[in-house]
Amino acid sequence: MFSQKIIDQKQLDVSICSLLSKMNEAYVSLTKTELSDIHVMKEVVNRISRQTLECSYFIQEYAQNKKFRTLIISKIL
Repeated sequence: MFSQKIIDQKQLDVSICSLLSKMNEAYVSLTKTELSDIHVMKEVVNRISRQTLECSYFIQEYAQNKKFRTLIISKIL
């Protein structure tokens, strides 16, 4: 049972890292878009912004876990 909890926690950590990666991909794509084209994508940009805020709150809460913070910092550096 204990080993299953470790496996589950590891999978959750990997999923959160994947979420961060997807969020980054979305913003990298937006920054490659010409500013003159952004107004056409106003609704998409609004939705991405709202979703980012929701994900940020979720990740902030999850990051209270010290082991996860260490994992994220090691991946960033």
